[in-house]
Amino acid sequence: MKEIERHFRTSDLGVKPTYYERRICNYPSEIDLLRESLERGDLEAVMGARGLSLPRGMGGISPAPGEIGLDGPIAYGDKEVVVTQLLSEPCLEYLALFIEGMEKFPFHLEYFDGKKIYGAVAYLNENETMRTHAQQQGLFVIRATDDSISIINDEEFVPRVFPSTKPVLS
Repeated sequence: MKEIERHFRTSDLGVKPTYYERRICNYPSEIDLLRESLERGDLEAVMGARGLSLPRGMGGISPAPGEIGLDGPIAYGDKEVVVTQLLSEPCLEYLALFIEGMEKFPFHLEYFDGKKIYGAVAYLNENETMRTHAQQQGLFVIRATDDSISIINDEEFVPRVFPSTKPVLS
């Protein structure tokens, strides 16, 4: 009973919910809101401004045991695909894992075989090193703003096209 009373006293003081409490009570985190923005059509809109026609979208690909997952939203059209990785904390290690996963992307979905496949990273917190490295790797860099998203690559940026067919095994 004393624990319940202590809980109500701390709750009345306006203490922010912990990560665990947010997950249990379904409070959306900032990264969840970014994912929702990308899935609701913002990704297609900003990529459309760069000349990519991506009218359809889907959620990410869960990893098989021992594999790297591509859990960010995927936007696709008849000729192009953009796979997005969400980074709450920009980190070069996570970026390297994403690029490794992009190299194996055609193994996951044969539907995208033969299409131009591009990678994008979307993040909340600014990190100049990560942004520069992502651009050098040929990835679109998407930054969350107040109520939408924007691509921060300059207009002359040429994105890397990842392998779109499975290698032939002999």
